[in-house]
Amino acid sequence: VVAYMADGTSMDHGNIRIVKFQEREIIEMRRILTTLFGPAGFKEWDNPTRTIDGIRFQLRQAEAAAVLDVCGDHKAIGIQFVEDLTPTQRQILLDSCVEIGDGVAEPSGATTLYQVEPDRLTAFEYAANLLGYKTTSGRRNQQTGYGDRPLSWVRWTKSRTAFGPVDCEKTIEP
Repeated sequence: VVAYMADGTSMDHGNIRIVKFQEREIIEMRRILTTLFGPAGFKEWDNPTRTIDGIRFQLRQAEAAAVLDVCGDHKAIGIQFVEDLTPTQRQILLDSCVEIGDGVAEPSGATTLYQVEPDRLTAFEYAANLLGYKTTSGRRNQQTGYGDRPLSWVRWTKSRTAFGPVDCEKTIEP
C-alpha cells in the first residue's frame, strides 16, 4: 500500500504498476510482494530511463484489488484501516514509509513523510498518534515536478512522545 501510494499507478483492467529505482527498495519490494502474493501474484520488468535504471512491478488484477480496497485509486489510506491494525502493524506501516515510500529517516530520529496530496498523510499522522509519537505537519512551496502545488508533510518523532509543561506557553491572566 505504501509503495503504491509513493510510486504506483492504477492501470486499465484493474492492474497496479509500481516502479522502484533504488536497489534496497527493489529488493524490499520483491520480498514483500513474494511474501504476500507468491511469485505468481506479480510480474516485473526492467524500467530504464535516461538517467537511471529501475524495476517495474505489476500486480495482477486480484492482487491489485487487495491494495485498492485499502486506499483506492486516490491512494489515500482510510482511518478505519489504521484503527483495525494492531500496534505492531501500525509501526510496520510507519516504518515502510522509509523502506519503500516517500519517507525520510532524519538523524534526529524523526521520520518525515512527503506527499503532494495532503489527504494521503492523514492516516499516517493518525497511526503515529495512536502509537504515542509526537507529530507535526505542514506544507511548503517547493518545486516537486507536479507544477506549483505545495509539498505537504507529516513528521513523527520518538525523541519525545508525551505532552509536558514545556509544550505550554506561560501567560498571566488577570
